[in-house]
Amino acid sequence: MRELQNLIERSVLLESGKEVQSIELPRPMAVQQDNVPDDSATVQTILELERDYIRSILAKCRHRVSGSGGAAEILNLPSSTLYSKMKKLGISREY
Repeated sequence: MRELQNLIERSVLLESGKEVQSIELPRPMAVQQDNVPDDSATVQTILELERDYIRSILAKCRHRVSGSGGAAEILNLPSSTLYSKMKKLGISREY
């Protein structure tokens, strides 16, 4: 509603006559091509994304799961939950 009001006010201010002859509507935002999946690109499942994310966090923590500075702390998870997720996703403790 506020956007419409601003559009009308702008049109009134820019009009040289007594009546608004036309209102220039903003163009719709273009869809960025980066967000559109390419047919040739593979789409990961949520489980694959979760596995890759946990692996990247483990790599940053030098594969430390629990304790201060461990992956569980960074992910804000109890270490037992992270161990369960790792088992479910097939991530070995030695990863």
